Parts: sequence; C-alpha cells; structure tokens
Amino acid sequence: MTHKKIYLLNFVFATFVIAGNFHPTPDRDFDMIHSKIIVNIDLYAKSVEGNVTHDILILADKIDKIVLNTEDTHIESVEINGQNHNSFELSGNKLLIPLNRNYEMDEKITIVIDYKSQPKLGCYFVEPDSVYPGKHRQAWTQGEQMHNHHWVPLHDYPNDKSTFECILTVDKPFVAVSNGSLEKITNSKGKRTFYWKESAPMVSYLISFVVGEYQEIKDNSINTPVSYWVYPEHDRSDALRSFGHTPEMIRLFNDYLQFSYPFEKYDQIIIEDFMWGGMENITLSHMADRTMHKESAIPHHSSEWLVAHELAHQWFGDLLTTRNWANIWLNEGITSFMELIWAEHKYGYSEKEYYRFKELRATIYASRGRKPMVFFNYENSNDLFDANVYAKGAVVMNMLRNYIGEKPFQKAIQFYTKENAYKNVESYDLKKAFEETTGKNLYWFFDQWVYKPGLPELTVYHRFDKSKGGTIITVEQTQDTLFSSTFRLPVTILIDDGNINRFHVDIKKKKQEFFFESRKPKIVVFDEGYQIPKIIKHKKSDEELTFQLLNAPHVNDRISAAKEMGKKKNGRKFIKALFHSLYSDKFWGVRKEVASALAKMKLKGKETQIINLYHQESDARVKSEIMNLLDNLRGNELTSFLTEVILNEKNDYVVRSAVHSLSNVNEDTLMKNIDYILNRNSHNDIVRKAGISKLSSIKSDSNFLKLMELASYGGTTWNSRTTAVRGLESYIKDHPKIMDEMVQFLMDPNYRVRWIAVNTLCKYGGETELDQMMNIVSNDPLTQFEYSSGKHHLKKRMENPKSYPGGKRTPKKVLTKYFNELDRITRE
Repeated sequence: MTHKKIYLLNFVFATFVIAGNFHPTPDRDFDMIHSKIIVNIDLYAKSVEGNVTHDILILADKIDKIVLNTEDTHIESVEINGQNHNSFELSGNKLLIPLNRNYEMDEKITIVIDYKSQPKLGCYFVEPDSVYPGKHRQAWTQGEQMHNHHWVPLHDYPNDKSTFECILTVDKPFVAVSNGSLEKITNSKGKRTFYWKESAPMVSYLISFVVGEYQEIKDNSINTPVSYWVYPEHDRSDALRSFGHTPEMIRLFNDYLQFSYPFEKYDQIIIEDFMWGGMENITLSHMADRTMHKESAIPHHSSEWLVAHELAHQWFGDLLTTRNWANIWLNEGITSFMELIWAEHKYGYSEKEYYRFKELRATIYASRGRKPMVFFNYENSNDLFDANVYAKGAVVMNMLRNYIGEKPFQKAIQFYTKENAYKNVESYDLKKAFEETTGKNLYWFFDQWVYKPGLPELTVYHRFDKSKGGTIITVEQTQDTLFSSTFRLPVTILIDDGNINRFHVDIKKKKQEFFFESRKPKIVVFDEGYQIPKIIKHKKSDEELTFQLLNAPHVNDRISAAKEMGKKKNGRKFIKALFHSLYSDKFWGVRKEVASALAKMKLKGKETQIINLYHQESDARVKSEIMNLLDNLRGNELTSFLTEVILNEKNDYVVRSAVHSLSNVNEDTLMKNIDYILNRNSHNDIVRKAGISKLSSIKSDSNFLKLMELASYGGTTWNSRTTAVRGLESYIKDHPKIMDEMVQFLMDPNYRVRWIAVNTLCKYGGETELDQMMNIVSNDPLTQFEYSSGKHHLKKRMENPKSYPGGKRTPKKVLTKYFNELDRITRE
C-alpha cells in the first residue's frame, strides 16, 4: 500500500512512541484452503449480499468451533458440510460457529455462509449528487489492514493464505473487476455477472473488487497480460501517460529477481475518493484517480513511482507476505527499495541516489519516534505505516546492498524470493536468506537496523598532520544508548587532496581515530553519498564547504554542502558559490536543493539575476524552487514577473509556486488575480488550493466570507474544499462560531472534511464540541482513522493549555476524558 507521501503526515507524531499493547501473531486452529464468494453488489443500496464458501483444513488436535471475522453484516444462515447449522454467535468482530463434534487434525470442513453486509469499512460506495454530479458511481474495496471482513465473513489476519473465487453480479452498464483471471461473463435481466478466479494462494486482505463504469486499455507485455482500467472520459494516451512504464518495469523486476511475474495478469484500476495512493491487491492494484495527470503536471508529478511501488508489491507483499503487522516493513520497505532499482535502471545512478537521499531525510525524521522497524507494541496497526517502514526499509536494504556487494545482494534477494514464494515471512527469513547465500553473519546488521530503534548520532573531526603526512579523522558516537546501541558502521571516507582517494573503514566503537596518508585535503567527506541514515556534526571550513559544493563527485555530498551553507548565520558569504552551482551543476536535484538553501538568505539586489536564472533553467522542478528565492524581496519588477508566470505559465506546479511567492511580494496584486487563480483547473487542484490557502493567510473580512463560502458543500470542487475547511482554523480566534461549523462538518459526505473537523475540534474545541464530536463520529469508523492525530492535539493541550491560541479554555480533566476515549477506540 502506498501512503507515500502520506507517511509525511505521521512526522508530527514522530517525537514519541505510544506504548500500545503487545500484538503477537495470533494462533490458528485451521488453514483456509479455498474461498468462493458469490455476491450481488448494489451501488444504490450500498450493500453486498450473497454467500461465501470456505474450505478449511483443521490444524489443531481437536477443535469444536470455527471463529471467523465479520462486522456490519447480517448472517442469514450457516451450513457445515452440507448440513444447516444455525447455532452461530456474533461477538464483537467475531463469528463463532460451534461444530457438531470435535474435529481432529487434517480433517476438512466446508462452511457456507449466507449474509448481507452494509459495510462502513472495507467496501466503500461513491456516488454523484445534485451538488457534485460529476462524481463517478463506484464500489471498491480496501482490505488492508483487516477490513475485508466488513463485507465478507472470513479469517482476516495475514498469517494464512488461500485461493479465491469472486463471482460478482452488478447492474448494467457497470463492470466488476477483481483478482485473477476472468473466467466468464453472463448476462440476465439488466445485470451482469463477472466470474473471477485467483489460483495463487493469498492473504485475505488482498481480495478486492471494483465496480463502476470503466474502459479497459490493454498494453503490450511479454507473457503477462497488462491492462489499465480508466474512466470513459479518458483516452489511451491518458492511460499510458500514467501507467505506460508498467511492461518495462515487469521486465526489470523479472530480471532483477530472477522470478517471473507470478500471477495470471496485472491490472491497474483508478478509483475515486481513495484514502491512500495505491493498494497492491493481487493482480489488481487500486490506484487513486488523482494520479492521472496531463502534460502540465510533468515533471513534478509522475505516476511511475506509484506504479513501481504497487507492481513490486506483487512480489513483496503478495507472493511473499508478512506474517504479522509488526514485520510490515518486509512488504513496504523492500517495495520502496525496488523503486530505487527502477530509478537507477531508467534514469541513472544520480537520480537513484537523490531519490534515496529524500528517503534518508524521511528516515532521520521518523527516527525521533525511537521505534524499531519490527514493532509489536503498537496501538493500532495503521500507525505502523509510516516512514519508519517505507523510507527506512528502502534505506536499510540499500545499505545491505552496499555492504555485501551488488552480485551477492541480487543472489540473496533472488533466493529469498524463490525460497519463500507463496508463503508468509518475518524478518528472520530475510536474514536467513542473505546469510545462507553470502556466508556472512548479519546478526549485527539486523539487530541494529531492524530490531532496535534509533539512528547513530556522530561527531566527526578531521585535521591534517603535516609532520605525519596525513589526515587524522576522529569519529564519536553520541546517541543515547538507552534507546539504541553503539552502531557498527562500514563507511567510505573520501579525501580529495588534488587526487580523489577513498578509504573503507568499519567503525565498531563509541570513539575511533583513523589516519590516512594524504596531502592537505581540500575536502573530507565522511560516508560518501550519505549512505547511512544518521545525525552528523562535521565541522568544515568555508573553503571546504565551497569546494565540496562545486566539486564533490556524489550528488548527495554537493547537496549536503548546500544545506550546511543554508544553516550558517553568516551564509551570505556563500551566495556567490551557491549561485554558481545553481547555474552550472548538471543534476537538477542539486540545483533544486541549492535554490532551497539560497531561499534562507538575504538576496536583496539579486532580483534581476533570479529572474534571468528562472528563464535559463530547463527543469520545471527547479523553476518552482527558484520562485522561493523571491519570497523576501519586493518591487514592481518582481510583481510583474510573478503575475506573468501565474497568467501564462503552463506548468501547474510552477504556477502554484508563483502564487505563494506573489503573496509575499505583493499581496494586493495577488488578491486582484484571486478569481483567476480560484478558477484555474490544475492537477489535483493545486493552483486553486494555493489560492484558497491565501484567503486564510491574508486575513480580511472579505477573505473570511469567501473562505466560508468555499468551505460550504458545493462551494468549490470536491478536492479543494478540504483546503478551505482547514483554512478556517486561522480565523477561529476572531470567529469562534467556526466551531459550530466544524461540528456540522463531522457529518459531511467528504470523509477528508470529517478528518479535518476531528483535528480542528481536538485542537480548539471545548467540552460541548468534544462531546458532540464523540456522539457523531462514534458510528463512523472511517473518521476514526484520524483519532491518533486527534489524540496528539489533545495531549498537547493537556500539557500546555496555550498550544492552540484561540481554542476554548478547557479543564485538563475534560481533555483527559476525551483523550482516553479516543485512546480506547484506537487501540486494537
């Protein structure tokens, strides 16, 4: 599943770890062999009705009952081995089915359950209305983590695999797309039945279907049928723009893993109002329709990273599946690593390394939570899906690749894939595969990076000793070992003394000193390319930083120099070097990060140079960052330039940056153009959202009234309303009645609006509003996805009543009451 970059939202909670309950892998008394689901899906009644047949093999010595999972479901009848058996019991999310005798190990049971569900989770219904008639009528599932049992009774935990059939009846003209091969389609009385069969064993959360009006775009791929299911208003070029790299990715992953794509076909289907970016259901990845884009979004937005991630999941997540949520990094981290493999294959080493550098930054931020990648003591399994498993997992796999070498790494991951195909796995299985194929003892590696929390915190010193004819480097680990151990760190040290020399060292102690023969170095780079996630202090002279910025071989080291310059209080002395880099560096990612560093500096007098730089720059991503250099400058020249960009630039993301910059340069001119901005269509409404956000930051009575209008149902586009609702926060102090609006937003058809309302009420609400919130959302499980965030805000208010200025004064005991209530609901 792609939360990317949704895991960024979890950064706000990364400064602490919530001690939840211990969640071991549950025991199983039986093995699900095969399930056959036969249902009618009614998009108007929002129901799923039919039956499911489970073929079960007994694992225990003796059992007298079968326990399945179900919610939001009326069980009409149960049949065991052909006999009616209606003495079942519903308890919480459990369906308890007593057996007519004790069944022993290796006996088989067939259970047939007739049921009708009106699910609140797991299966979602999207529909148009008179206000938003352009929405697509759909039904689609989202099983991960454990939500499929809301629409079909089954075993809903990822420690068991079975084969499945899904026979789905829907009204014409809708189509029903599901997992595996399409065996047949039958027609009768205004309905169609689609018979799908998945022959590979899979965990239950990977069962999926989508019902709606679609066209199938078939692509050319050797051996694997590939299709893209898009809306009727799309054409083939739209589908290929988003998904057209898929066949090449399949060939790459087949070759890299030496394990050909393992299933019947590979479909990607877009869905509306999806809460995540994508979901890797077996043979059928669900993709948020917001990934579709026009040329005007390129290169800022591309679907290929989402496509690579979900495709890689077909191996890591579907073919091999984590046995428990605590080891979810085996699904998400390895898959994120495969994105790096794609980046390197398609765009080269520098692109891959810059992509990894961004994952490094996410890893470093996430490490503040002091949570290991394998973590059983969670509150809710959804909280595990953050940068600590996605980004850190990718970085850790890349470190392992660097440590053992490319060929041994490929051999090991190929063995891991083949040895564990169609099985459940834990981190031990990965370690074992790498140790067996390489002969290396990797206990230390997995212990410090996988099973223990934290990152190394290093202080590095270097000095040239002329008398000894070399450079002395001292490395000290300063991290708190209460949370993590002393790390073993194999690193490469680059010394450029006129010639580039690389030295490989293996740091194993808290403090170590190294001597390297050299002339006086122009630069010393500890851990070339920033391969290891770490917090480092390495003092360098201005001359060394400048030389590193302009001459370091690795893109990440040039970026690191720019970032260090941006932190300096006397950073103006670096302006010339930074501008030189911005003009001359060949890699766009370096230029972008250099522009980001320059934006922190005083650039008065550089207005014309910045405008010229913008016009000379070929990469729109860098152009967007160059806009930020203007934020603290003023003048008619800049006002005219930014207005021209807003009105005439084709790239949506560059226009968004221009809107933000013009709000700082000349807000009056921005407001004169606000109607144009609010009416410009763009990818995911990014330009419109930028304009709406300015109604929040540029406060006035007229802007408040406009924001209220946009926040109302139908006031603006479906996707933009969330920005308007969130923007009302800035007016709460002067307009406390906004809290009443937030209570009403808890019942909004748009669940993202409801999420914002929960957060806003937890930040600013008093006892009355919080009580209303709990009463309204108690029957809305989807809104409960935001309760962890709401708890965070309540906790801040409990610790500091002034955390959110403008909020209602509320006694700590009242805040504690609602914190505890949210805590109870979020814990599994």
